[in-house]
Amino acid sequence: MILVTGASGFVGSALCRHLSQQKRPYHGLSRTRPLWAQGENAALFSSLDLCSASCATLKALCPAGGTIVHCAGRAHIMQETESDPESAFHALNVEATQKLLEAAEAKGVQRFIFVSSIKVNGERASQEIPFHEEALLHPEDAYARSKAQAEQIVKNYTSRLETVILRPPLMYGPRAQGNFALLARAVRGRWPLPLASIKNKRSFLFLENMVSALVACLDAPQAAGETFLVSDTEALSTPELIRGLAQGVGHSATLFPCPPKLLHHLGTLLHKQDHIRRLTDSLVIDTRKIRNLLHWTPPYTAWEGLKKTGKSYDPEQAAL
Repeated sequence: MILVTGASGFVGSALCRHLSQQKRPYHGLSRTRPLWAQGENAALFSSLDLCSASCATLKALCPAGGTIVHCAGRAHIMQETESDPESAFHALNVEATQKLLEAAEAKGVQRFIFVSSIKVNGERASQEIPFHEEALLHPEDAYARSKAQAEQIVKNYTSRLETVILRPPLMYGPRAQGNFALLARAVRGRWPLPLASIKNKRSFLFLENMVSALVACLDAPQAAGETFLVSDTEALSTPELIRGLAQGVGHSATLFPCPPKLLHHLGTLLHKQDHIRRLTDSLVIDTRKIRNLLHWTPPYTAWEGLKKTGKSYDPEQAAL
């Protein structure tokens, strides 16, 4: 049995759909009931707040001899509204993970897979010196610090459970929200974007490739005790990312050149520095470890993933 936390979220719901298609026994856990957990699927889901749940309740839900895929967590937020974001991230990403691990150990869970983030390594990495599993951690915001703290807690259980940690970069796919959704809608609306001069390289991860990596970690004995960085095969520049989305929407991207220094200056004036940095900085990941140790290859290229994603944001294309 596989317990999937965050089953109504971007990654958790995609993993549950895959497990259902493969006829693999699973149970989804989330604060809100997802659309798929209706009718005959209702028994496959439990609604629960991990922060307030008792250890006894969590222990009852943990699959003895099975696997937990811990996707639940407070996601990175560009427009923060919490007065104390550090505490908000710590409660769900750190304290709830600790409580779930305690219940998992008590119930005799065999494997615990934790979805972390490449942000624990930092915000910038070039093609010449990409992030890898042995790189020093350098979390720069409350979200990244909470994920780094949670990783350490997971590693503390390695002698008692088969723990696996995955660090993905920004993920995209149908239903992607946040800044990626804003970018996709801008592409669909043919908004002129001043990004043609950007020469960066960034690693991204298509949702279905993430699901594939999670399934590899479910099944591979050699994954136990390991941390893996995972991404699409190709690192893309921001203009390449936009052109890939535009291909899915069905028209050309509308890009024009603008000096990066001017973009950064405008970002400072508009208090959007972080947004501009993510569009202009490089962040490249070395995924050789998961490829070599688990013999894993992303089933979709970045271009295939972007085309599928772009199509999902266009009502006419999505109906095809």
